[in-house]
Amino acid sequence: MIKENASKIREKINAINSDVTIVAAIKKQALTKIKDLLNCGVNDLGVNYLQQYNEIVSLLPETVNWHYIGKIQSKKVKHIVGHFDLVHSVSSLKNIDDINKECLKKQIQQKILLQVNIAEEDSKQGFLVSELDEVSQHITSCEGVLVKGFMLMPPQEQGLQYFKQGRELFQNYKKSYSASSSFALDYLSMGTSGDYVDAVSCGATHVRLGTVLLGERV
Repeated sequence: MIKENASKIREKINAINSDVTIVAAIKKQALTKIKDLLNCGVNDLGVNYLQQYNEIVSLLPETVNWHYIGKIQSKKVKHIVGHFDLVHSVSSLKNIDDINKECLKKQIQQKILLQVNIAEEDSKQGFLVSELDEVSQHITSCEGVLVKGFMLMPPQEQGLQYFKQGRELFQNYKKSYSASSSFALDYLSMGTSGDYVDAVSCGATHVRLGTVLLGERV
């Protein structure tokens, strides 16, 4: 099943852009399924909970690219920084400052995405578009973080509309901050199981896929 799912999804994505990275959202998925997925060539795993990461990281190849896609708690930042290749869900100045502080302590730079609440939904975290200029200026003084792009999670029923806005936003900021050492805007993470094709058509570089790829959760 997983091999078939991965093949169909990759075929749909490649028809638009073959450079898109599939990030498998592995929340509540069995280890056997995750191993099957790796055998199918999907090497990027997205984690919501550190407990799951801690339980399986030693059981999987060191070549896995780990993505943190869950809510960031201050007390867990030290367990995130330096362990994940990319942190998608940076949604507050507190997140940024906590990550920067931990990076300076470890003398590393952490790649992050800014989560943008592009539809201004009360139920979701993330920066409002109107806040991004101030946030970006703040980041220019944070030597420990490297902003690689944006992460969006708009309402699926209006996804296409917001994906187009996200693409424009990304392109504008890529131009504006091209000279900053705190920014290297290459990634636009948007699109999940129900709307990833629309997201890719609007320029997504990363899609976060769960049940459409791995089937139902445990």
